Amino acid sequence: MKRMFSFFLALALLAVLSGCRKQEPTPSKPDEPTPPPEEGITLAELNVEFVAGDRDTDALMQLKKELPPLLIGALADEGVTVGRVNVTFGASDEATADALARGSVQVGFMPMETYLAHEDVLRLVSVPEEPAGDTERVGLYFPVSDQNRTLRAAFEKDAAGGGALHAWETLLGSFWMDNGSDPVFAVPVDDDVARRFLDSMMDVNANGMTADSIPRLTEYVSADEVFSTADLVVLHGEAPDEALWMEIYGCTVGGETVSVSTADAIVGGDEFAAALLAALEKLSADETAQTVLRLYDGDGVRYGGADTQAVEFAQYLLGNTEGVYQLTSE
Repeated sequence: MKRMFSFFLALALLAVLSGCRKQEPTPSKPDEPTPPPEEGITLAELNVEFVAGDRDTDALMQLKKELPPLLIGALADEGVTVGRVNVTFGASDEATADALARGSVQVGFMPMETYLAHEDVLRLVSVPEEPAGDTERVGLYFPVSDQNRTLRAAFEKDAAGGGALHAWETLLGSFWMDNGSDPVFAVPVDDDVARRFLDSMMDVNANGMTADSIPRLTEYVSADEVFSTADLVVLHGEAPDEALWMEIYGCTVGGETVSVSTADAIVGGDEFAAALLAALEKLSADETAQTVLRLYDGDGVRYGGADTQAVEFAQYLLGNTEGVYQLTSE
């Protein structure tokens, strides 16, 4: 009996001792690595507005349906994730500009003149690189007629060696230095844009000339009336027939621009603006996307970067900023 009691006592002591053993600490799990911050921009939705104008309603409704997935895909390639693109149409260009200024619209397609009138609250992202055929243009042209054949030949010879503006500067200097008969210039009557353009062309050789410096300057109502009587003509409107008019220098005055709202810190920032420009350039180069863009602009527009110099020249031509212009040689 004593042995049995001793045996059970030993078992009890072993149980107590085992319970008093030092508990081994549970090994801690290694810290989970902190996920890197997501790169790029994420937007739940993006509101894009076009100016409706007199465009075909059915075409605009098709644009509303087909553009969003294309724009979402092009932006995604540039690191911008957009959940939804909402396409709307402004009743007027001013209405679209006002919506951008409020921030209810984030991306707007509008004429250059409208952007310039609201540039303090908008950020210009893109301008037409290859404007539609009916885009407003202004330029200085030779009529392809017999009366200026000698001038055209001299211009073409110099242009082949140094570009159109270099040839113009050379030709301009010869008008008043060779003691020959001065050429006849023609400019549209009461057209401030055309007159400013001619002023800039006269001043391109930096000697302070203006249109008023031209000894033989005439104004016309229709270009037909000066086609065979003037040596150099300023044309303002749609691009002229290349078979009838040889361009010295021309530029677009209008055309659709793409701006973003500065009321929105994200879309008004450098990163989104760069991504949107790249997306527009990609859409411009894609045949399927061009078909969709033509629903709005008709002939198709290739969108490119907003060149500061070109914008300043447009400002000058439209009278928004006095004395700001610069022509660039080719």
